[in-house]
Amino acid sequence: MTRTQTRKSAMALAAVLAVALTGATGQAQDPPPPPPSPQTKPAPPPKPLVPVQVTVVISRYQGERADKRTGSLPFTLRVNANDRGTSVRMGSEVPVPTTTLTTPKEGATPVPIPSYSIRSVGTNIDCSAETIEGGRYILNLTISDSQVQTPQKETPANLPMGFQSFSSSHRLIIRDGETIQYTTATDKSTGETVKVDVTLNVVK
Repeated sequence: MTRTQTRKSAMALAAVLAVALTGATGQAQDPPPPPPSPQTKPAPPPKPLVPVQVTVVISRYQGERADKRTGSLPFTLRVNANDRGTSVRMGSEVPVPTTTLTTPKEGATPVPIPSYSIRSVGTNIDCSAETIEGGRYILNLTISDSQVQTPQKETPANLPMGFQSFSSSHRLIIRDGETIQYTTATDKSTGETVKVDVTLNVVK
């Protein structure tokens, strides 16, 4: 056997011994794969859509104890919980008279010129819902309501019309079939009290 052949045989034998030693010590030949990073975790499945019916009642009361109801406006909204919200816009355009005095020529008596501007009055409601644990729901409710103010007995007849406005925004926790009166507000100029009742019912 030549020297070159002897060297090759020794190298082959060393390789065989290395493989045998690796198997004997139980060491893996390939490193284990790295654990998955938190960023690669699958996103939780989306919440299922649940159709609910939301009833909003805006009531107005007059009197020292707010016991005389003067008006009640019910609104019904169909909302898909865990989805986009629902909006309601209900109102009208009211002409508001204004008068401007003008003088046709110097020294003459001013002449009143009537004109009108338009103002929107009515009710705007935005509502969205989300399911949470325990069979409860979170209602995101925003209400804006305006109307022509009812003149009082002591109000002079020559005064221009007034407008009354009310707005509220709330994050409400409610159950199926429950009714909550979540806000009460009193107008300090007229003494009128506004109350808002909200009812949620799951649509079967």
